Amino acid sequence: MNFRAAGWRHRADFHAATGVLLVLRHPPPPPPPARGQPPAVPGNPAEGPEILLALVDEGDGRLTATALAGHVDLGTGIRTAYGQIVAEELGLPLEAVQVVLGDTGRAPNQGSTIVSASL
Repeated sequence: MNFRAAGWRHRADFHAATGVLLVLRHPPPPPPPARGQPPAVPGNPAEGPEILLALVDEGDGRLTATALAGHVDLGTGIRTAYGQIVAEELGLPLEAVQVVLGDTGRAPNQGSTIVSASL
């Protein structure tokens, strides 16, 4: 399945697109550092709201969803888990959902990918 959003390389591309519903959040402040861990790097407010989800009218009667997460999949299956959650909550087939992980130009800054904290 082709996704229009697959070609969008920056947050501005999502904002400029037509036929798109975006779920946004303002970058949260960094959490306090955990003992023995390096401090988290906060999101940059100058980049504007972070995009968590884009629901896209593909123009041919199909709706697709693109979920964006700052974590990466280290073999734990979070790409599949995110896709399944989005598909189920939006009533879309899994094939209509793409998941973008760890892309600093598009995905939100969510800190480290640590075990179950990714979901």
